[in-house]
Amino acid sequence: MASNRLNFGKIIASTVYKNGDNSFIRINGDFTSGSPNVTSVVNNVGGAVNFSEALIGQKLVQSSAYPSGATITNISGDTITLDSNAGASVSSGLGRISPASDSFYISSGSLTVPNNAEFRLTDVTGSDDASFQSGTRTYGLIFPLASTSSAGSTIVGEFAQLKISKFGSRISNVEASFYISASSDGVNGIPTGRTQVTSNTTFAIVEQSVSESMAPIFSAGDVSISTGYSLAGYQTAVDTVFDTFATGSGVATGGTGSFSGSFTGSFKGDITASKLTNALTDGSGITDFSFDGSSSATVSVQVSGSTLEAGANGLRVKPQGITETQITSSALSQSGALFGGNGNKFGVAVDGNTIEISSGGSLQVKPGGLPTSSLATSSFTLGTNTITLGDTVSTLNKLNLTAVTASGEFSGSASGSFQGDGSGLTGIASSLQYTASLGSGSVNLKTQAFNILAGEGIDTSGSNNTITISGEDATTTNKGIASFDSSDFQVSSGAVTLANNLTIPTMSIGEDLGVGKDLTVTGNTLLQGNLVVQGTSSFQHADNLDVADRFIRLASGSSANGDGGIAIQQTAATDTELFGFDYNEKRWGFTSSFNPEAGSGFVPKSFVAAVGDNNGVSGSTAFQAAGNIYVDGNGEIYIYT
Repeated sequence: MASNRLNFGKIIASTVYKNGDNSFIRINGDFTSGSPNVTSVVNNVGGAVNFSEALIGQKLVQSSAYPSGATITNISGDTITLDSNAGASVSSGLGRISPASDSFYISSGSLTVPNNAEFRLTDVTGSDDASFQSGTRTYGLIFPLASTSSAGSTIVGEFAQLKISKFGSRISNVEASFYISASSDGVNGIPTGRTQVTSNTTFAIVEQSVSESMAPIFSAGDVSISTGYSLAGYQTAVDTVFDTFATGSGVATGGTGSFSGSFTGSFKGDITASKLTNALTDGSGITDFSFDGSSSATVSVQVSGSTLEAGANGLRVKPQGITETQITSSALSQSGALFGGNGNKFGVAVDGNTIEISSGGSLQVKPGGLPTSSLATSSFTLGTNTITLGDTVSTLNKLNLTAVTASGEFSGSASGSFQGDGSGLTGIASSLQYTASLGSGSVNLKTQAFNILAGEGIDTSGSNNTITISGEDATTTNKGIASFDSSDFQVSSGAVTLANNLTIPTMSIGEDLGVGKDLTVTGNTLLQGNLVVQGTSSFQHADNLDVADRFIRLASGSSANGDGGIAIQQTAATDTELFGFDYNEKRWGFTSSFNPEAGSGFVPKSFVAAVGDNNGVSGSTAFQAAGNIYVDGNGEIYIYT
């Protein structure tokens, strides 16, 4: 059956982006020192390609956080995860993304096909696209190569082939942007020491064979491309594809005829009886079967079923499958040393007098069953006495022995327990020396008791051989152990300090009191001295403020002339109605929407009219302001304008 020819054409790219290109994709995001995540990522319009086309495996560079770059390992929404932690924190920092080292981005690639060919870019699906169907043909680009040391100089006759891996955008059926990438299968990739020519934007696009990604040989003139491209696909495939058949590691499909020699690898197809000279049959130890290619057959090992069985992991001895039948009778004779038991264990014969088997199955010497004849010696020497095994002796060289006690004279060293008052013992301490924080002394261990007495704040108790020393609880009249209320005090490493939030009931303080933290007084406060507030004073109680003084001095402590007044808060602390004195005008006035926090001065929107007579004004020019009323000596009334 004939196959359709592989499609081919020419692609001219507007721009080719590669690893390290700073203008490819640009983003803004938040970088956190010590974290691999870039958050709140948005596209930066300064990049040539939108952030939505960024891929895992690409390189991101940020001048402060990642000056040497890092590889993208995951993209989730507006978060990018990299393969290393950021070296600095940057808010909304500019990041530059470029393709992976084995990948290129073809921007606005324009397609040219042979005359009357129906091939279009809409026929092409990238191997990493969601719509790509595994097992179908892929497409690749063929392009000239240069040395990595001289990327701008084309090496005549050298080409590389990379597959189209993912589409970015399809502008039309003859124009699109897409990635081309190296792959482990077939011939796709760039040889070591080579790179894509920097200035090249012309590529051959070829449909690749499914099995080996081979490209077609075509006439360069059909798509108006350099003649070098026409044989480039063949040149690229020679070493990678054709040599596999010479070495015996390739894959061949179809064909008829005969085969002789050795074969290594996998075989796909049918073997029928007509193609087999001899059929397979079973031999010894194999369950009966035959195979002539006409149908499948199963090969299995024969087992007895009593001694051997086929387990999940292979042939094995069946549990309890070895019996006396499988062991020679000479090894089982009870006249010998070894005999069988219940078909699954061995036992040892014992005489029952000297050696016996315990109820737990252990071999042991029978109690009283070891005669002197079984020992290497029948006597031993104790001091100056020779002891014969089996003798009964009541006295050994000044030592009287009974069933439980020994009496007599001892010399040398001894261990164990002693009975008596110890009066005859020498070399034993008879007194205990002690040193206390106040004084020292000694206790005669034979005649005196050693007393441990309680002191101030200390209790002692004793029971049998145990003495317990404990602290007494403190009282107003006795020193001792005290506890501290955690709401009022803090205790750390033995140091006691007042708590940050201290609740004090009724207290009289006869000294100056400095409070370094906030002070909250829930009851009434009586200050019999002066109250000086150096910060902001706020009275928030619902009751009216009662001031016993006849005069209220505002701007107290001021050493310069200025404005002042009374501000009535409206909707907020910065929104008040002000009644105040304007120093520049030397008049009292009003203003609205006044912010007391903005400064010390104000501009009145209206003034208070003052009334004066000849005696009160005395010709003052400050009083002669618009709106003021003047009454002369004759009772005439004047209003200044």
